[in-house]
Amino acid sequence: MTDTPLHPAVHLEREVKVQLPNDADLAPRLHALLESDGSARELRFRAGSDLDLTAVYVDTRDARLARWGVTLRRRTGGPDTGWQLKLPASLEPSAARSGVSERLELHAPLEAPVPESDLEGTAADVLARVGGVPLALGEITAALLRDADLVPMGLVRTHRRRWEVTRSLPDGGAEAVAELVQDSVTAWDSRGVLTEAFREVEVEALTDDDGVPLPGSRKALKRLTRAFAELGATPSASGKGARALGEVATGPADVVVHEVTPDSPAREVLAAAIATHVRALLLADVGVRRGEREAVHRFRVSERRLRSVLRTWAPLLEAQWCEHLVAELVWIGGEFGPARDGQVQRDLLGADLERLEETVAWPQAAGEIRDALAARESRGLERGLRAMRSARYTALLHALVAAAAAPALDDDTAQAAQSDGGVLVPLVEDRVSQLRSALRDLDADSGEGWHRARIRAKGARYAVDVLVQAGVSRARKPARRLARITDALGDVQDDAVGLEALRELAGEVTSTQAGFLLGLLDAVVRTRAKRHRARVLARCGAWRRELRRRLL
Repeated sequence: MTDTPLHPAVHLEREVKVQLPNDADLAPRLHALLESDGSARELRFRAGSDLDLTAVYVDTRDARLARWGVTLRRRTGGPDTGWQLKLPASLEPSAARSGVSERLELHAPLEAPVPESDLEGTAADVLARVGGVPLALGEITAALLRDADLVPMGLVRTHRRRWEVTRSLPDGGAEAVAELVQDSVTAWDSRGVLTEAFREVEVEALTDDDGVPLPGSRKALKRLTRAFAELGATPSASGKGARALGEVATGPADVVVHEVTPDSPAREVLAAAIATHVRALLLADVGVRRGEREAVHRFRVSERRLRSVLRTWAPLLEAQWCEHLVAELVWIGGEFGPARDGQVQRDLLGADLERLEETVAWPQAAGEIRDALAARESRGLERGLRAMRSARYTALLHALVAAAAAPALDDDTAQAAQSDGGVLVPLVEDRVSQLRSALRDLDADSGEGWHRARIRAKGARYAVDVLVQAGVSRARKPARRLARITDALGDVQDDAVGLEALRELAGEVTSTQAGFLLGLLDAVVRTRAKRHRARVLARCGAWRRELRRRLL
């Protein structure tokens, strides 16, 4: 990879890709079809200049990125010349909704213009001339790649005809809402062997500078999608890059979550639970590395859920294997703890500060506090990212991917793990029992007791969620109840972390006015903490009675 300090630009891509039985003269055919229902009065097509595009698709030898629904390519010949990384827009692989797929597209410029000579010759010649992937893009997918090398895996040449799709405005004008293209595509694999030649039609919604679809673009995509179907179109089986890579790109991702039922063997239920959270952790990792703030929270939740699953079902697992994974998850969770705490406190205390400013107008002092809160979050994130870039973390990812495929069962309990999921219920109920005991021991001033109750609430909640995943219907109501208990105890924990943060900030700010504002914030948080604790204590009795009911 090439070491470049750039931060890639991000664009939300919303598009429809289809193949038509005979797509010659596409725009006139669409226009004639839209005329039949009056849509042509709203949507029109304006021809643009043709393009000749050359794209080299980069992946691992076993197509790890493509199997996750991720595309990494270097493309030349159009307005978006450069390196492009396309990621699923959600936590799941890109799935078309009403025929429309959504992906995040990240761009990085070429370090130097690609000479025309580099695009000439056989496909093998072009593939051999590809330079290194920009570090800014390559690192984002590190959790999916792990130690595997990125290499040129396919070449695609496209002749593109383009039309601007416009919608009519009330004042008689028109504005662009989408781009329609008709591609003639030729694809070669990593050896330079021709794999496919095909035609494809795409329509992509246009967005504003913030990535928000322009007014009318969604409606245009919906109508054009319907028109494609009326013309006999079929959805494209896969992207151009995947078709160039061939069969190796059609397999499942490294982590597969298999469906389980209440009758599934306990080992399958356990494997599905581990795979669910390993998958979520890997995709949250991608979000963290590309700078998505909320991804830090998803990463921490995935890590905690994995720990909880392993600890709950430790009696069924090989002890040393389980203990090692838990210890490594505790480590990486701890490395990201300051980042997540920094986010929460920056949001909570920032909101408190904004309310205080309505009566205490000291903008410079308030700004000093906000800067200090932002710096805490930034330091925490840097610490977490350093850990993500370590060999220790890469080893953990390898271990987690292996665990998702085949958890290490203890020899003495392997037979029990072959029985149905009912063998798991006593272990879950033990977690719930531990929470009941922790709730019983709570009092208004016991800091350690509150922390213990919160940890046990999460353990019970995550354990019951595994039964919900397996389709145990009677576990759904307890799962909802435990979610409410966990949230209430989480509010208490946020208050405690907030008070600690305020104490530390008192040693960081320099102005007297900022110190005074911190004192006011401390009073606000203490009042809120007292209210949150009182609310939990008032409900503890009812919660304990509700949690006595057996799950099955």
